[in-house]
Amino acid sequence: MHHQTWFLPNDQAFASMGSSLSFLFDQFYTNNTNDINEFIRTHVSPLVLFPSSMDSTKKITTLTENKWITFRKIVQPDHSFQVDVICGRYVARILISRSEEIRLYGNGVVYPISTILTSQTRSAADELSQSYQYFMNLVQQSGDPELMSILQGTTNMNMFNPQGSLNITILIPQQISIQQLGNSQELSM
Repeated sequence: MHHQTWFLPNDQAFASMGSSLSFLFDQFYTNNTNDINEFIRTHVSPLVLFPSSMDSTKKITTLTENKWITFRKIVQPDHSFQVDVICGRYVARILISRSEEIRLYGNGVVYPISTILTSQTRSAADELSQSYQYFMNLVQQSGDPELMSILQGTTNMNMFNPQGSLNITILIPQQISIQQLGNSQELSM
């Protein structure tokens, strides 16, 4: 990538997300960087953008497939500006207001922003993988040899399992946001 614009969330932007992004820093999650890369790509455009070219008539791509940004800009008589970056339902204010405050980085431009431009969620495969690793660690810490033998695929025939078959069901709780489910009328249906 030779030219890009980075919209970097500040500490306050991360703090406002609470624990919803904490999985990005989870020790079980460090081997899989897909979601971290996706998070970063949502905040980068493959173009160098200066405030003079930021307006609501432009729909600019990010490095994330099917993620676009546009802008809302107010220019003051003293040539200062106020620019909001809009990505879907997320609006982030660029935290600089004068051209001389723009930071160049390599062949690109960096703008600090006040809000994260995505609601990052862990993919189902990553969630299952992390939850399974956590579950296996708990089982190993328990030291239960019977449970470990079942999970390793060795079963014993007994009166509760006369065929010696292995049938395990693992339930993994999942948080669901009300916003994802819809209104109460939709839920009742």
